[in-house]
Amino acid sequence: ERLHEAFHRSFARAQYFNKRISHSRSKLLSHFSSDSIQSNITSVNGEYLIKVSIGTPAIDVLAIADTGSDLTWTQCRPCIQCFKQDAPLFDPSKSTTYEQVLSCHAPLCRLDPGITVCYPGNICGYGVAYGDNSFSDGDLATDTFTFESSSGGNISIANVAFGCGHENGGIFGVTSSGIVGLSRGALSIIRQLNASIAGKFSYCLVPRNSNFSSKIHFGTNAVVSGPG
Repeated sequence: ERLHEAFHRSFARAQYFNKRISHSRSKLLSHFSSDSIQSNITSVNGEYLIKVSIGTPAIDVLAIADTGSDLTWTQCRPCIQCFKQDAPLFDPSKSTTYEQVLSCHAPLCRLDPGITVCYPGNICGYGVAYGDNSFSDGDLATDTFTFESSSGGNISIANVAFGCGHENGGIFGVTSSGIVGLSRGALSIIRQLNASIAGKFSYCLVPRNSNFSSKIHFGTNAVVSGPG
């Protein structure tokens, strides 16, 4: 039943969101070339989870890889309504690089009118709802995202826009804490990193009952090769 719901949610997201092409923003990469960006993908209860690290100091986050939606978001403190997760909630007050997009007139707040919302007091937020009735609402913000690299080090990317969710619900397992949006909208990870990865990514998914993880590659290393 969980597998069925997971598949249904993925298809529903793909149907729900319109794929829009808009101008992407350049990001600052430190120490490594963009070609070496990669991350682990783990299969848990029918979902494929990507590991990313958010903030300074970096906090590891496992979130659902979703090619059918745009915004990347994670559950945040303070929590008004949250689904149960094993990992601690992301605390923006402990990240020195976290910045909330306060003004509704800020360029970032206007990138995707279908996702961004204006709260009282001219405060920019976001709201996303999916075809299976799962949802997330909170603050639109930016922070440093850190990925693994093929050379064994880390790549830090400054000012990545994401959702800091304070009200979240739906069919989520305790292992995940949000969603990584891999679609083509202006706020997706792929669009935001476009200047560095040329819109390219690839992944190899291990069987759903496997005890092994696989990789997602970004940029010119986004080549699927075999065997295995």
